[in-house]
Amino acid sequence: MNSPSRRDTATSGDPGVQAGLATVMPPGGQITLRLQGWRYSGGVWIGLVALIIVVAILKPALIEPEGWRLLLRQVSVIGLLAVGQTVVMLTAGIDLSVGSVVAVVNWVASSLLMSSDSNNIKIIPLCLGIGAFVGLLNGISIAKLRVPPFVMTLGMLFVVLAAGQWWTGGITSGGASDLVITIGQGQAGPIPVPFLILAGVALAVYLVLKLTPYGRRVYALGTNPRAAFLAGVNTDRVLVASYIICGTTAALAGLLLTGFIGYGATTAGQEPVLLQSIAAVVIGGTVLAGGRGSIIGTVGGVLFLGLLFNLLVVSDIAQSGRFMAQGFTLIVAAALYSRFWRRG
Repeated sequence: MNSPSRRDTATSGDPGVQAGLATVMPPGGQITLRLQGWRYSGGVWIGLVALIIVVAILKPALIEPEGWRLLLRQVSVIGLLAVGQTVVMLTAGIDLSVGSVVAVVNWVASSLLMSSDSNNIKIIPLCLGIGAFVGLLNGISIAKLRVPPFVMTLGMLFVVLAAGQWWTGGITSGGASDLVITIGQGQAGPIPVPFLILAGVALAVYLVLKLTPYGRRVYALGTNPRAAFLAGVNTDRVLVASYIICGTTAALAGLLLTGFIGYGATTAGQEPVLLQSIAAVVIGGTVLAGGRGSIIGTVGGVLFLGLLFNLLVVSDIAQSGRFMAQGFTLIVAAALYSRFWRRG
């Protein structure tokens, strides 16, 4: 009789690991996982429809064509951050450095482009590379050095900001090129170009998570890291790739912001950008514990928060009141999802 393997020995007495393996590895041995789409994100879309009805009664101008164009343009930067943040949160991680990446990309792009299209082919890839490099450092440190994601990305937030301030000398200069301005301000028919970019990125990431082995491993890692490892998942590689995606989408958000405002701004990437992106992901049904959530829900969360913010602004609600309303929305959404998940 063959002796049991180390993997069999490791899992035979651990019910938690056996349950996790049942989730990520069916009897045939191939890693599979039912990706959560509408089941865990339908709530935010129902809430969005309800909010649209409220807006139609109170401030109907917000849902007229011009109001929708303004909303779609406004949510694009936050949406790109939220899409990348979703991938990381599905692995039970978080990335607090994305706001700093947005700021540094804004400063670097404006100072090097100098309102000219001549350097687009060099500067745009450089800016995207900055985000990917920050994500690579985050991923390697979290995967290989076992630094907790919160601590690592919080530290990287300060490191990236310091590097950006060293680059600019504390003074922003220059401006966006015509191409970057088109990316940030352009219109393709009735739809703003920034939202088309967000939609394209969100669709691409959704398909990657839904259809590729990497996507299934992201969910497996977030559901049960130990079971995923024992099932043959290279968890380190999945983590690194996830943080690279998050950093790259943050850099793209920085380019969109640069095109939208047209220059380098010292206030680019401030804390509300980071916090709103995380709030949109949570409202969309993704949990910090990992393994549950979807890009579908995140897009719904971004639109819900954006429309709610616009309603509060045109209703002359003070900034403190707007923050309070968004905070209560986040708490209520998290509580409702928590009850739903326990039942499921």
